[in-house]
Amino acid sequence: HDCISSILAQEYKDFEIILVDDGSTDSSGVMCDKYAKVFNFISVLHKSNKGVNFARRDGFMKSKGKFIAFIDADDIISTDFLTTHSDLLNKTSADITVGKTHNFYGKSLSQNEIDQCQVKGGNIEYTVWSDKKAILSSFITSLPPYGNMALMSVWSKLYRREVLEKTNWEISNYSHGEDYFINIQAYTNADSVCFINEYC
Repeated sequence: HDCISSILAQEYKDFEIILVDDGSTDSSGVMCDKYAKVFNFISVLHKSNKGVNFARRDGFMKSKGKFIAFIDADDIISTDFLTTHSDLLNKTSADITVGKTHNFYGKSLSQNEIDQCQVKGGNIEYTVWSDKKAILSSFITSLPPYGNMALMSVWSKLYRREVLEKTNWEISNYSHGEDYFINIQAYTNADSVCFINEYC
């Protein structure tokens, strides 16, 4: 409920929500249907369990928006997430925005806090990279054990639809690290990436 509530609380109002019930064995599917009955901009996709990669693919294929965000069930987004990220995609003409995140699972935020923009060049509002070699190099060095999950994960981002339309979802179908295979394709297809110095 916390995840969906954080999406419903967005300042930006012109969006759709695709809830994917990936063969859940609890009451998640019923909960999704209840939300869809109350909010006409929410739709539900019930499917047999094939993993998070194909759940994202099928949700993406069902969507209609020009900008796409992937939000997992254990994510909570700030109320200005869609406003901030969509404004910067429009302002900078970037293909992907990358925000900063907190990991709520660790006791030590100093260990789990992801400070993407500090890595990218100082305490600034945002910065845009258009050097594809630098983007991919930064992405590769963001992988464990080096740290920064913000670049690797699909959460904390907003993508232009065109970038994801070129994704080969079949090669991204792994039980672990599937975000890596989605994003290495997305960063390859992107002309520029905007790093935002704001928690989202």
